[in-house]
Amino acid sequence: MAIAYRFVAVYIKFIGTYEQYDAIDAETIESVLIHTENDYKPVMLEVSGYFENEPEPDTLESDRFEIL
Repeated sequence: MAIAYRFVAVYIKFIGTYEQYDAIDAETIESVLIHTENDYKPVMLEVSGYFENEPEPDTLESDRFEIL
């Protein structure tokens, strides 16, 4: 996690357990920076789809869901 106080931004790369963290392939992770509501909307749209149709564990989709 990094906090850019000057820019009023918090950057969180991962939230989860050590075991979940160890299972993630860092080469496949895509970072998403959210600065405005226009940045926020597409991310929330993607996340809501995962809640409606939760991916199977240990798949790329479940890794993406955990990251978001």
